[in-house]
Amino acid sequence: MAGEFNFTDAEQKIFSEGVEAFSAAHAMALAATYDFSRHRHLLDLGGGTGSFLLPLMQRYPNCNARYWSCLAPLQSRAKGWPETR
Repeated sequence: MAGEFNFTDAEQKIFSEGVEAFSAAHAMALAATYDFSRHRHLLDLGGGTGSFLLPLMQRYPNCNARYWSCLAPLQSRAKGWPETR
């Protein structure tokens, strides 16, 4: 399949941390520019670690945040991601 990655655990960790670092500014900008206060649920749908939700969860603590990843099992969790929310 085109675009399929077959990383070792160590490579997956490096890749996931790189994606988190690259997208951190975009995630913070989204949380700062769009008013999510009228929403009760947030879903990060796709691959990755769920780190894009962290700034939103911090700014909107009353939102029920979930993410789904196509990585199975997920090799690297976002730093600060709560076990349940």
